[in-house]
Amino acid sequence: MNLSHSLHPLHPAFAEAVYTVTGADPAAELDAEVSDGASVLATKRLHGADSYRVNIAYAVQGLLAVAPATSQECGIYTPEGRTARASLRIGTLTAPLQTFSASTAVLTGLQKLSDAPEIVPIRWGENDEIPFAAPEGRLSARITLGGNDTLAIDCPEVEGGSLHCFVLATDDLLWHIAGAGKKPADFARIEVALSLDGEAFLYQVYTIEEPCEGVRLAWLNPYGSVDYHTFPVVVKEEMAAGKSSVLTPAGYKTARAATTCTLTVTSDYEPTPTLRWLAQAASSPRAWIVAAGARMPVGIDAAKVTTRSEALARVELTLRCGTKRLQND
Repeated sequence: MNLSHSLHPLHPAFAEAVYTVTGADPAAELDAEVSDGASVLATKRLHGADSYRVNIAYAVQGLLAVAPATSQECGIYTPEGRTARASLRIGTLTAPLQTFSASTAVLTGLQKLSDAPEIVPIRWGENDEIPFAAPEGRLSARITLGGNDTLAIDCPEVEGGSLHCFVLATDDLLWHIAGAGKKPADFARIEVALSLDGEAFLYQVYTIEEPCEGVRLAWLNPYGSVDYHTFPVVVKEEMAAGKSSVLTPAGYKTARAATTCTLTVTSDYEPTPTLRWLAQAASSPRAWIVAAGARMPVGIDAAKVTTRSEALARVELTLRCGTKRLQND
């Protein structure tokens, strides 16, 4: 009996992950066990054939827990929850542990794991991520602030070979600016250059915008990483309350009560490529409002696109910001 697969080194967990069994005895009952190396995640009984296809993707998906990075210092990190390792055992055969990503597509080589445009806005006090995949080697990052003044900051080197993200923490930049005796008002632009073994492979530019009363949204993107954007206008904020009651000998009693907050936010008018990127948030299965180093999960209930011209349009999202429940026993 043989056990084989053709999975990629960072195989997407949200696509088929098929192992093939050949040369099995049709009369034998075989248990196919998916394991993370420490515990069994799922088991399937195989019987009645001499070959089988076993897809373990559904078992692996439960190991992934993608969330916005929590670091408050600029640098390259390997965020937790964006990869998982699992293997398959059938009878006496055990496949080596395989690494899976939270992506829907195969990730290969040096690759930016985002469709964000090359130039994006940011405000002081906000964080952003540049997610990427990189082979083994020494990863480094240089931040260059420009405008009426200049300042260059080199981040510590780290070892590549997995999924990574560069965290741009603007509060950390403010600390560096103050330490250099400079003023935030003299900077209008931030450039980030990422390098592998001394060779630059990815550039991202940020324009520093004026503060706004909007909402900074983070969402799970199709590459299994996290994108961010500040929606500068809150169109509407609503609170909805509901309750259910039961009749008791003492009269009606509230059994359950819930309060839900919804926010309707809108982007600026953006060019088509940026709009396509923002539209990914509307279909994302996971999103968060991020502020002051904290994150709050939200649901995206509705999306609407308003067009101003053939080249410009904006997206409006309705966010469900959580439900507070009270239940009486």
